[in-house]
Amino acid sequence: MYRPYSREYYRDLVCRIGERIPDAGIGADVKVGFPGETDDDFRETYELIRSVPLTYLHIFPYSSRPGTVAAALPNQIPEHVSRFRAGSLRDLIAQKNEAFRQSLIGKEIELLTLEEGSAISTNFIRVRVPAATPLNRWIRMPVQGLTKDGLETSFGVS
Repeated sequence: MYRPYSREYYRDLVCRIGERIPDAGIGADVKVGFPGETDDDFRETYELIRSVPLTYLHIFPYSSRPGTVAAALPNQIPEHVSRFRAGSLRDLIAQKNEAFRQSLIGKEIELLTLEEGSAISTNFIRVRVPAATPLNRWIRMPVQGLTKDGLETSFGVS
């Protein structure tokens, strides 16, 4: 999509962040199915994401918008192909995100309490906390386990 940086630059940048801040929650936006994207292009994108310490993705299947430069490009990708590619990346990032959250079990994390029984960690993970935890406060708590899409503190509700 005409980005001013190379795949190697991006890989190096994300890996350096992961090395320097191992518990960083690193996210990216990914558009799939842009006109001209070949199967090989998508495989390279998939492998890049698999190989770097990304933990979140916002995945957007390309959709043509009349009057845009992209709408006039050749080799438009069928919608079902874009959706399949987006699903493949969602499956991949779900596995990576779970492994990332699993790596936090037993660690003490910093989090901001949001509402009764809920907080968000400094690396953007939803965390269950005791209902009596004061709201709108930065606190530190040990992680006991995983929820469907977040973490549970050792004092969390089961």
